[in-house]
Amino acid sequence: MEHPTGGGRRIARFLGDVEASLSVHRYRNPVAVWPQDGESVAEAVLAALDGGPGDDLAELVAGLAGRLGGNVSVTTPRLPASVIAFGEVLILGLCGSCGVTVGTGLRLRLRAGELVYVPSGRAYDCADMRGECLVLVLHLAGGKPERR
Repeated sequence: MEHPTGGGRRIARFLGDVEASLSVHRYRNPVAVWPQDGESVAEAVLAALDGGPGDDLAELVAGLAGRLGGNVSVTTPRLPASVIAFGEVLILGLCGSCGVTVGTGLRLRLRAGELVYVPSGRAYDCADMRGECLVLVLHLAGGKPERR
């Protein structure tokens, strides 16, 4: 059933933008993604994490698994955090902002609704928070690399 705020369509647009960006960069390069409806999806996911109504988080996870292949698990790490990705990850800003560095090449300020893709084996750092900052890390497992 469609969420009263249009959650299904909103999440579908969001996932479409993520899928389009990863179709070019997946397995090779880190990339920043500014998907349609990013802020409203982040707000809905944050509300779901706080026990609010709706199933936007479950829909987001299922949608990513369906579009990208494999399983998707979720963590909300304490920040600041420095990590080496042992699998692919997507970092979704939920509230506030923080500086994200991937390897030595990509540095940006991640805000609510924005996403960063980190290929497997790359180090990433989330630091330099401005106010309260929360990110959702979506771990992608089992997707099959495309041959190029």
